[in-house]
Amino acid sequence: MKDAESVLKAKQFYEQVCKMNPSCAEGHARLAEILLKSGHTSEAHKMAAKAAKLAPTDASAYQTLGQSLVKLGRIDEAVKAFEQVLHFTPNDSDTLRTLANLYRKLGKDQEAVGAFKHLLEIVPGDYESNVALGNLTSQGKKTGAGAIEYFKAALQNRPNAKEARDLYLQLAGAQASAQLWREAGDSLEIALRSSPDDAELWSELLRVASQLGDSKTQMQCHRRLVQLNAMTVSKRCAFGELLDNEGQFREAREQFECGLRESPNDVTCMLKLANSYRQEPGNESALEEASKIFEQVLALHPVNTEALEGAAYCHRKSNNFELAIQLYQSCLKVSPTNESSLYYLGDILYRQHRHAECQHYLARLVGEEKCSPDYKTGALYLLAKSHVSLDEYEQAEQYALNGLELKPRHPHFLFILALVKNRVAEFDSSITILQSALECCESSDDSRAAVGSEQLRVEIHDWLAQAYERKKDYKQAMAQVDLALSRDPQHVSSLITKGTIHTSMKQLEQAEIFLKQALSIEKNHAMALVRLGYCRLLNSGYPKATQLFQRALQQRCGTVALPRSVKGAARIYMALAHVGQKDVDNAIFQIQEARKSHRSFEKVCANARQTIVNGECDGLVNRLMSMSDLDINTAQAWQLVQILAKELEGNRGSTDTSSTDAPSSNSVPSSGGTRLPPSSGTLSQASSLVPPPNNLAPPTVAYLGGSSSAKPSPSVALRGSPRPGGRSQLSGNAAGAEGSARGAQSPNLRSPRRLSGDRGELAGPGSPRAAERSPSKRGAERGTSMFGNVLASPSPAPAPAPAPEPQRRWTSTAKEDPPAARRVWTAEPEAPRRAWTEKRDYTPKRDQGADFQKPLRLELHEQIRQEDLSQGECLGTGGFGAVYRGTFKGAEVAIKKLFCEDAANLSPLQLEELEKEVGALKNLQHPRLVSFIGASLVPPNLCIVTEFMSGGSLHHLLHKAKTALSTSQQAKIALHVSEGVAYLHSLTPPVVHRDLKSLNIVLDKQYNAKLCDFGLTQSMDKTHISLKEGGNGGSPRYMAPELYDPKGKITDKVDVWALGCILVEVFGGPLPYDDCGNVQQILAKVLIEKACPHIPYHLHRGVSKIVEECFHFEIAKRISAQETYSRLRSVRF
Repeated sequence: MKDAESVLKAKQFYEQVCKMNPSCAEGHARLAEILLKSGHTSEAHKMAAKAAKLAPTDASAYQTLGQSLVKLGRIDEAVKAFEQVLHFTPNDSDTLRTLANLYRKLGKDQEAVGAFKHLLEIVPGDYESNVALGNLTSQGKKTGAGAIEYFKAALQNRPNAKEARDLYLQLAGAQASAQLWREAGDSLEIALRSSPDDAELWSELLRVASQLGDSKTQMQCHRRLVQLNAMTVSKRCAFGELLDNEGQFREAREQFECGLRESPNDVTCMLKLANSYRQEPGNESALEEASKIFEQVLALHPVNTEALEGAAYCHRKSNNFELAIQLYQSCLKVSPTNESSLYYLGDILYRQHRHAECQHYLARLVGEEKCSPDYKTGALYLLAKSHVSLDEYEQAEQYALNGLELKPRHPHFLFILALVKNRVAEFDSSITILQSALECCESSDDSRAAVGSEQLRVEIHDWLAQAYERKKDYKQAMAQVDLALSRDPQHVSSLITKGTIHTSMKQLEQAEIFLKQALSIEKNHAMALVRLGYCRLLNSGYPKATQLFQRALQQRCGTVALPRSVKGAARIYMALAHVGQKDVDNAIFQIQEARKSHRSFEKVCANARQTIVNGECDGLVNRLMSMSDLDINTAQAWQLVQILAKELEGNRGSTDTSSTDAPSSNSVPSSGGTRLPPSSGTLSQASSLVPPPNNLAPPTVAYLGGSSSAKPSPSVALRGSPRPGGRSQLSGNAAGAEGSARGAQSPNLRSPRRLSGDRGELAGPGSPRAAERSPSKRGAERGTSMFGNVLASPSPAPAPAPAPEPQRRWTSTAKEDPPAARRVWTAEPEAPRRAWTEKRDYTPKRDQGADFQKPLRLELHEQIRQEDLSQGECLGTGGFGAVYRGTFKGAEVAIKKLFCEDAANLSPLQLEELEKEVGALKNLQHPRLVSFIGASLVPPNLCIVTEFMSGGSLHHLLHKAKTALSTSQQAKIALHVSEGVAYLHSLTPPVVHRDLKSLNIVLDKQYNAKLCDFGLTQSMDKTHISLKEGGNGGSPRYMAPELYDPKGKITDKVDVWALGCILVEVFGGPLPYDDCGNVQQILAKVLIEKACPHIPYHLHRGVSKIVEECFHFEIAKRISAQETYSRLRSVRF
């Protein structure tokens, strides 16, 4: 009270002074001080301003003015007032401190630093000045060192615990800014001794330890922060990642899961959790969990590169290569230079023998300027291997040399280079390089360069043995192969090499022992099969040799160990086996096919025509025997020359009818290699039994395009024409018409058929070609020896060539040809077509309100007028029609249009078939079937209009666009397809689609699926094998086994088999029999190996069990479509 009274009295006194003497500066100044202390800031400011005006040199007036301005928030003016104070009293420490702090508040750091430094000159060791200068100069390397000194000076003033904690934290921050991480850690540890429960200090120490890479300290900090309940989502992610690196996967996942409970959609945490599952070695279930989490991330962020790459990794490790490819490609759309995606795409495609695509991605990776050395090395190595696999040795050599520039004396690149030298018959160079590679393996300290070095040593010894064997140094060859087998007794290639050495030494029994041992390890190894077949060939075991060669042809080739030339060698040897069985037609066919896959042989054969015509067959024999990748003796080389001569005969016989092309002055050598006297005839005067090469084709089986009651005529020769006095082309037994009929029931996979017409159709007994080449005429033309008439004696002048034959379709009898095969609904079994098929006595359900047997009647709204149609882009074309995208009265539709220029060219049968298809589409109505809109049945504007599905076909979605579907999307499509098939089969009697495949499933944008049949579109893709290859049939990849049996009955179970194939595709699996390149290989898989389409092990368990029951070879055990649909609905995806 006394103070308040004294202040009041003072105030009154100075007010009286100012009133009595308005020019009294001191009175105004004192009054201003009193007013400021009593909280009357505005009045104080007025008095102080008046005082400063009355006494411009009075420091106290400016001091009070500055203080009042600070309280009023007018900092700029306050700074000017305090600067005036310092002008009169330069060493006033309080004013300097106040002014320095005001400078900091205004962001004038340089002025603040100057003021604090001035203050330190006046008051050395001033605590506040040191702390402030430390904070002001703590950012950056240059000023950080000064800040550290200021903080240390402040600490020397022995502040209290709280201030010391703050100072140490600030000191650590300055040291971190100067990148003195270890010193920063020491400062924080000192602070933690007095404040062990300070989460901020532990967090800062964690940051410092992370920079130092001190995992032990990081672990300590994380665990302490967990105890203090101070973990954020980001800290949990970091802790989990640290635990992952330590191999503590369970604890790591606990941290990630805690983070996700706090923030369920945290993408970083989800990715860390997925990577934790992904890193756990040898745990398939963990890989599945990782894949699910990556899919969840992609559902939130479809273009997240890390999620795309991680999901691709999971599918690659699960051998789900097709989906992995799709994901890697999606990743490249987001990040076109992503190294791992480019590399692993190349790696997967190389493993799948898709070399063109493999080389595309790897070349992109190698071409990247910023490509890391490790990825570039791997890419160059894969590129070299890919080109070796394709027998492209120049390119392979170049990539190997590029790799050696990047990694000098890298044993893997040396190995590839040596392999190339071996393949081009430079055996000495190959041996030198292989020995150098072996030295690198023994001496290299580079663990990355010596990855798989032990296996590489085995390979090197193996190839050294092969090189010595080629040089006929069998002692060295045996020594090297024994070294390889001592390191790896189960090494298949070395066992084959040892068998080859024994073969070259004419020790065939020992050779077979090692080759059989190789096949016991890998039963379908193509090279082992070829080598064993060659042993049988040398022992004249032609049938057994041929079987082995056929098995070899069914295997995949196109790797470093199994180049494409292996199949070429198999065909060459098979040709020799056919010669041994006196089957010249097959021999010629195999030689023609061998040229496609055996480059060296093709080069030799390129000039064979002129060489044979010129009679220089000795040189041709020598060139054949000098091929490094083909073992033949002199007699076999001459047999090949004879086959080439016979083939040349057929070529000329099919194109020439005169002798003008063959110089009569030349002679052809006999089998002994000597030149024969000139002949008055020409090579075109050959036996007419040699078919033109363009008419040779591998054997096929007629597709059962008609109803189940249709049977082939007993007189149809499905196995080639019989020859009196000789052997059947296929079986080697004498065969008449009855033998041919028996052959029709059991398709043979090894030999070609003579074709009739440009569509590659079987010639029945009633065909013109069959009549032209009757048994008696063929026997007279051919004679008793295959080559005797051609190479040993002149031939008589040929008869005039017959008139060109009209083109014919496949025929089974001499009757009028049936209509062209088409995939349409059929109501009568006599019309053999790829069709939705019903039995003759079909009676629709009452609730359908339609009768397939009644004449077709279109409602008025279903009758399409051409002026209402607008035709757009073509979706596909075939031999007799096309499908277009278009509009009908403003709505998008699909238009199926027949080629018909005028009504005169349209047969009644064609119109009848069109009407039947329209009737089927019109009367079968279901949400899972494409809806019928209308049709035009008035020539020449024949078309069917159905709804347009904007999502395209399922095949395009999965195998062309390679869209990665979520599990829910896969389940949706599978259920829709199954529902559609179940509906068809539920009718009375059941309706059989018979051409189910992913191409005939169409989608909208929401992935709603419907069944359709674009029978007119000849899709050029793997699911469809053309009529020339597959006969009168649909899609052999999807055909049930009974469809290959001439006695087989078509039931609704053929659709169930195809449905199983589609389910595999939908859930990420490959096309059925994707490893087969033609119908013969599919036939071998189905009929010989009894192999069902591949079911990937990663397929959902519930789906996998259903698919297995779809693939029962016994029809009675095969699941029904209705049960398939029902069980799919019960699967928990």
